[in-house]
Amino acid sequence: MFVSELKRRGVITVAAIYIVSVWVLLQVADILFPAWDIAAQNIRLFVYAAILGFPIALVFGWRYDITAGGIVRTPSATEDERERLDRSLTRLDFVTLGTLVLVTMAIGGWLVSELTTSRPEAPTGPPNSVAVLPFQLQDDELAGYPDVADHLVSTLINIEGLNTTGRNSSFYFRDSSEPLDRIGRILGVRHLVTGKLSAGPLGASISVQLVRLPDLTPVWADTYATTKERLGDVVREIGSGIAAAMQINMLDSDQDRISAQFADDPGLTTLVRLSNLKAENDDWDAA
Repeated sequence: MFVSELKRRGVITVAAIYIVSVWVLLQVADILFPAWDIAAQNIRLFVYAAILGFPIALVFGWRYDITAGGIVRTPSATEDERERLDRSLTRLDFVTLGTLVLVTMAIGGWLVSELTTSRPEAPTGPPNSVAVLPFQLQDDELAGYPDVADHLVSTLINIEGLNTTGRNSSFYFRDSSEPLDRIGRILGVRHLVTGKLSAGPLGASISVQLVRLPDLTPVWADTYATTKERLGDVVREIGSGIAAAMQINMLDSDQDRISAQFADDPGLTTLVRLSNLKAENDDWDAA
């Protein structure tokens, strides 16, 4: 009986339209927030506002209909024919609608205030802290390639001026859908290193980026082409680039530890940057 009354009054339709509209707004916010320099985590404010507004939509759907002539009162199932024909708003209806409008404006004002005054959460780690996240594998043919991120963690740990998170902690987020700023807060670091491994002209292409938290400001990025046998040289160069970008002076002892790390890797002199390779290779686009 109650469900039938909800259908008759159009409450179920109103609820469905409301939920779909909120979903669309959340997708739009997810796209536009970064462009407007609004922290992505503030999308949760839309969720809170939507939850607060849902009862308002249900009350409106239960009591009123929107027609070509404006807003009219929805007749109850117990009204007689004469009462059903007279659907004009009463004084109580105007008070109810005014209250709904005021509550809606209050929710909207709160949302705008929070969005315009909120700031990214302060980072929790020391300025020299960094974590390396697992690199994305772009091509299945490189599935047997050495784990670049794992080698890079070892390299950064050997740099005394850096506070590097261990692989067990940072690699927990392999294939994670968590936003980078949240991952950084969980790990307690100021910087994150992300990267991807794809097929390249020499065998593999490694793209690396260093970002600063909490606003994910790009600090340094580079792309390298390498063979599997020359991985040590690439990782060594990436580690030096990250240290320089974080204004960390590498000591001779740092270099010695890193050299010992790759002592068993042959040929540490064949690093080729993609930026140089592209200028020298006429067949780059074909590759």
